[in-house]
Amino acid sequence: MIEKEYPSHYWRGIANKDFICDFRLNAAAFQFDDTIREDGFKELSINWNDSDEALTTVLSQKKANGKLQFSVGAAKLELSKTKQFLSAYIEREEFNYERRPIEGNEYHGNLLVKASIDKRTRALVSHTLALIADTNITYQTNSKEEQI
Repeated sequence: MIEKEYPSHYWRGIANKDFICDFRLNAAAFQFDDTIREDGFKELSINWNDSDEALTTVLSQKKANGKLQFSVGAAKLELSKTKQFLSAYIEREEFNYERRPIEGNEYHGNLLVKASIDKRTRALVSHTLALIADTNITYQTNSKEEQI
């Protein structure tokens, strides 16, 4: 992995209330896409916390039908914890992360997991991400950000 400049934190949008249990995120909030990229990885969409606009972008993202994509809010994760707790997977090149801006979202990126790892190992990665996620879920109501 070629180390580029990354901020200390990133956001993961939360689309479903079922992803929260006892004020903590569960692994369902960190499920990687089923699609396998040409490089053999599966993606999990995030926003890099380059500025306050990164959170605003997550909270205002819309689905094709015009409804909010992440109606529950967003969770903040520390990159240093991600690297610390998933270091074995990073060393084996089974986990990675990237910047990948998309139209309308310059902060977009992905967490990446190698598609060839078994389902149980992928589940461990998702559970680890849930464990290290900040317990304060930031959500937006009436154009005002709040934390629960």
